[in-house]
Amino acid sequence: MTSAQHTVFSIPLIQDQILLHLSRKEIVPLLTVNQNFFNIAVKKVYRSIGYGRYQEMLKQCKDRTRRKVYCSAVRYLELNTFGSPPLSRWPHFFSTFPNLFEIFAVHSNGDRWLHRSNDIQQKPSFTIDYQVCVFPTLKSTHLKIDALEDTCTPKHWAHRQTLFLGFSDYHPENSTQEDRDKLLRESLIGYTKDENVVLIGISLDGNFSIDVLLSTLIELENTGKSINLSEISVHNNEKSLFKVVDLNAGSLKSLTLLLLKEDRKESIDILDVMENIPWNRMINLKDLTVRADRHIGKLQPPNRELHSLLTATSIPGKGLDRLSVDIIYPAGTALTEAQVDVEKEMVRQVIGKLMPFIDLSSLPQYFWLSYHWIRAEIRKGDGSGQKMRAPFDSVLRRVFDQEMGKYVGKYVENDQEKLGSKRVGSWGDW
Repeated sequence: MTSAQHTVFSIPLIQDQILLHLSRKEIVPLLTVNQNFFNIAVKKVYRSIGYGRYQEMLKQCKDRTRRKVYCSAVRYLELNTFGSPPLSRWPHFFSTFPNLFEIFAVHSNGDRWLHRSNDIQQKPSFTIDYQVCVFPTLKSTHLKIDALEDTCTPKHWAHRQTLFLGFSDYHPENSTQEDRDKLLRESLIGYTKDENVVLIGISLDGNFSIDVLLSTLIELENTGKSINLSEISVHNNEKSLFKVVDLNAGSLKSLTLLLLKEDRKESIDILDVMENIPWNRMINLKDLTVRADRHIGKLQPPNRELHSLLTATSIPGKGLDRLSVDIIYPAGTALTEAQVDVEKEMVRQVIGKLMPFIDLSSLPQYFWLSYHWIRAEIRKGDGSGQKMRAPFDSVLRRVFDQEMGKYVGKYVENDQEKLGSKRVGSWGDW
């Protein structure tokens, strides 16, 4: 292959597009003729040939050394939906591909992943992850997870099966609230009957009740089924969501709260979110997304300040990797000077709540802290649903910059040696 050809073919997008459309007969020469082609082909070969042909292809690869290199190079295996083996046979792939760490397949009753690691009882192990979407309009719901047979489990290996359940109803007019409540409860109980299945995540859209979720989780706990969710995503405004979060505070790694509501009188204010989440116990939280309404003028009473957090920097390896907070203001007239002063204090309270969860020592060498992760928006009052920046946006931005500067400035001052060559972005110009 000429240098020009190598340059073109080395572009990742080109690699993907070519290999996705290559036939099996065209792939085999790539494994036997040219080392550059070979190294690229092994990354995408399974997407091109699908399951069922790999043995035939390997037989055609006469060079045993290259075949061994190919098998050792495979890290990720994507099985074709049609004709792929049952889940019980998946562990055998670890013998064929010694460095394989993940298998993925799309199935009609839910996507599934198989991960290999060494984190269960300090033994070689694998985890089967399922992602199942549940819709109330379906006539029947698959409530059984494929079981692994002991005869198919590699000797001396431990294994577990994890499950993420997503509940969604795109056509709520076709089902009643009673139907959705029943489906939520029966699905949670039905999917977790198997003692080897570990429920690790829940996602609810706004049509499913958090009250039912809470009562079912408590029911499962009372029957001896330990539930420790690592991911929660809710599009609902029921205050019982805080109890669900509280039940799983120690295990949560990802929390998404989308709490907007058409009737703003019933919506949860951003400061209520900050106050009611048990931050000091959420030491494993890595991903936080909050989108909540702002009730203008509401503040925490001076004699009931937001309790201080356990700082992320005091816990090795902890702290948020991803943070997104949207504060949505209502449509209406411009705020008075007194109201703007209250909103300044609101920004201070929110930042004071969140910043201790960011480990500044783990940030990249060059980083910029942007105002946009706390976004103030105002809805137009003409019913169009469009949003525009709040008229006091620049005022809140200055407060944001000042408060963030306090935290980063304190870090720079107290930990200059650790900071090294890190450069902190300017606070005044975004």
